[in-house]
Amino acid sequence: MKRVFLFISNLLLTFFLIATLSFWKDSLPQILFPGAAVLSGQADYSTVKEELNSLAKEHNSLIARTIWEVDSDGKSQTYYEVFGDGKLPDWMPPASQESIHKSDLLNNYNIISGSLTSQELATHLKELGLEKANAFENDRVSFVLALFTQPNQLTSMLIFLLTFLALIVIGQIQSLSQSGIRLISGERLSHLFFRSLARDGLDILLFGLPALLIASVLLVSLGYPYEVQTFLGILFILYNSLLLLLSLLIAFLFTISLKKSISSLSSKENYQSSQFYAFSTLVRYLPFYWLL
Repeated sequence: MKRVFLFISNLLLTFFLIATLSFWKDSLPQILFPGAAVLSGQADYSTVKEELNSLAKEHNSLIARTIWEVDSDGKSQTYYEVFGDGKLPDWMPPASQESIHKSDLLNNYNIISGSLTSQELATHLKELGLEKANAFENDRVSFVLALFTQPNQLTSMLIFLLTFLALIVIGQIQSLSQSGIRLISGERLSHLFFRSLARDGLDILLFGLPALLIASVLLVSLGYPYEVQTFLGILFILYNSLLLLLSLLIAFLFTISLKKSISSLSSKENYQSSQFYAFSTLVRYLPFYWLL
C-alpha cells in the first residue's frame, strides 16, 4: 500500500505542476532565464541593438528580447529578437525584421546563456536611456515553492504527508515482533534504525522515480522545453525529502520505544507485554497523538 501511495502521490503532484505550467507557457523565458524587465524610458533602437550585441559578445552571452504580437485570430504570440552570437532554443521562435522594427523596446530582456549577469544587463540598459530596467533572477526553487504554498496545493501536500505518516506507522507497528526478536538475538538498535530508514528510502526511489519519468515523457510530448524538466526534478526532491524526513522521525521514535520496552524486560515471559509497551510508547510520541 505504501509503495502504491508513493507512486500515485508523486504522479499526481507532477501532473499538477505540468497543468500549472500550461498557464505560464508564454512566460517560461522569464522563469527559466535571468534578465531585466524594462518598464519605462526612451532610446534609439539602432543604438540599443549595437550596444547589446557588443555587450553580449564581450561576455560570450546570448540575449533575447521578448516581442508580443496579436495574430489575425486575436491570439497573442511571443517571438524573440537575438543579440550576440548563438542560437535560440527551438521553443523560442525568432521575430521577423518587420516585427522587430514595429515592436516596443519596453519589454523583457533575457540572458539565455553566457557569463553576463542580470544586474549588468539592467545597468547597461539604463545607460542607454531605458532608465527603469529592473533585474530579475531565475530562482526555480522559489517558483516551485510558491506554487505549492498556495492554500489548495498546500492542503493536498499535507494530506499526502499525513497519509504517508500513517502508512509508515502501520508498517512499524507490524514489524514490532520481528524487531523485538532481532534485538533479543543480539542485533543493535542502530542497525534496526538504519534498516527501517533504508527500506523507506529505497521505496521512495523505486516507486517515486517511475512517476517522475512518466511525467518527464508527458512534458516533452506536450511540447515543453527540456529546461522545464528541472521543475519536475526540484518538485521530486522537495516532496520526497519531506517523506524521508517523516520516515527518519518515525524510525527514531520507533527505536526509542523499542529501547524502552526491551530495557523493561525481566524475562522472555513478559515479551508480549513489552510489545504493547513499545506500541503505546511509539504512539505517544507521534505528533497527532496530542490532538486526540
